[in-house]
Amino acid sequence: MPLAQLLQGAVYTCLRAYSKAIQHYEQCLQHFNTSKEDVYIQAFALYELGVLLARNKETAPKGKALLLHAKTNLKDYDFENRLTVRIHAGLRRLQHVEPDSQTVLQAQTCQIHTMQ
Repeated sequence: MPLAQLLQGAVYTCLRAYSKAIQHYEQCLQHFNTSKEDVYIQAFALYELGVLLARNKETAPKGKALLLHAKTNLKDYDFENRLTVRIHAGLRRLQHVEPDSQTVLQAQTCQIHTMQ
């Protein structure tokens, strides 16, 4: 289920239906299991959701917090190096934005889906 949600989010992102894409990425994170081999799904969902939220001035702090969480807390997954480069590029664009402390706290306690 999480992989399907990740892919649907990517499709909606390509279609520029950003609100639907955000919904699917959040659902992906909500239904994520803690299986070691599937951690890449969580990492990519955090990245994609973070980038989408960073597009809006009001949600940019949440987006930055999600990118920071993906960068610092998820390790040893497929394509980690590739995603790390993308995360660094996203964070560089958000240097002027302070991460949302509530989102950071929720991410640290694995409650990312409750960030609304």
